[in-house]
Amino acid sequence: MKIYFLGAISGLNIYRKNYEKEVHILEKMGHVVLSDHILKRDHNRPETFVIKGDKEYFEYMTARIRSSGLVVADISHPTANIGYEISYALSNNVPVLALYSEDKGRKVFPLLVGIQSDLLILRGYDSRILPTILKDEVGKLEDAESTKFTIMINNEIAAYLDWSSKKNKTTRSAFIKKIIENYMTSDKLYKKP
Repeated sequence: MKIYFLGAISGLNIYRKNYEKEVHILEKMGHVVLSDHILKRDHNRPETFVIKGDKEYFEYMTARIRSSGLVVADISHPTANIGYEISYALSNNVPVLALYSEDKGRKVFPLLVGIQSDLLILRGYDSRILPTILKDEVGKLEDAESTKFTIMINNEIAAYLDWSSKKNKTTRSAFIKKIIENYMTSDKLYKKP
């Protein structure tokens, strides 16, 4: 599976070894891990940035998230960028395993802790049990992996989905998924595989 890895560039001086260990474990498990945007960058050396322009960087990173089957985020050093990327992944139905080092206590976004989503797992770790946590939690998310598909809709349907998702405090895709699940439940002719 392709995994998008997240960690704070501004936290590299403290957490680089943890990030490298997490990526190494995931790769050893047979996954393709996109981590160059973190591990090959230096916060103090802008020339190490993968893409220089803000718009290009945004498009590059969001495309990488959408194309991944899972996001593994080390949130030990929380930043607004990590919070946004996690939110972006969840809104695009990409599961997220958010890890934080318990060595320095829990410094986790309060909003992240409050998210109620089957697509988000939040786990504390210490370096001794990191391999077990990654194996167990990535396995759970792989078992629950969803199928992604693209649907073309007209502007009127798009406007309705936007309105409905705001009204119901959900995403467009979660709203559509709920409609389909309700229809499946009431369809007497449908036989589960």
